[in-house]
Amino acid sequence: MSGVAQQDVEEFKGMCVSARATFLHFEILFPPDAGSRRALLARVAPIFFDDLNLLLLHAIVLHVCRLTDPQGKGNRVNLTVEYLSKNADFGTDTATAARVAVLESSMSAFRSKIEPARNKFISHVDRAAVHDGKNLGAATDGEWRQFWNDLEEFLQHLSRRYIDPDDHFRLGEIHGMTDADQLVKALWESLALKEIMADPRIGDTAVQMVLDSPWRNT
Repeated sequence: MSGVAQQDVEEFKGMCVSARATFLHFEILFPPDAGSRRALLARVAPIFFDDLNLLLLHAIVLHVCRLTDPQGKGNRVNLTVEYLSKNADFGTDTATAARVAVLESSMSAFRSKIEPARNKFISHVDRAAVHDGKNLGAATDGEWRQFWNDLEEFLQHLSRRYIDPDDHFRLGEIHGMTDADQLVKALWESLALKEIMADPRIGDTAVQMVLDSPWRNT
């Protein structure tokens, strides 16, 4: 099994950014403690957003399981946390190597929590699990935060070793990873406009503005 190369780290960082973006889409659209947000989505398109909720949830679990898959054997090597941890060369920097191993272990433990959902409901449909009817793969908000923090620090160490010694990569601070908040704002504004149009005092003027809008036929 060959050693880690700069391209490996760059490609893996891109995979992590994609996973984080998917998670942010989900977090903004379906926050667990925002009943008003869910009510808004349900009022606009309940079937679509119910399906989107499930699709994003499945995608997040698959993303994270891919990132934390076993490194593989022989000529079949998976570009994963385990591969990078076990094959990165930190030279005499034994402290960083040890820290990377700790982070890999922590992320592997998190994987073990969500992996049953991937194995029995997402990648496959396990008949016994379906009949059992139990929820699998649950993790707390704190455990998810810890995973993303671990992954961010892991990437920092790899980036500084293989890309730029002064790299200050922050997975949680990349701008433009999601614009789901703009979608929520647009949906709220559309419902507000409906209420305005229904008001007899200003409805006719509002209707004419909508008819004249350049976005009408998009």
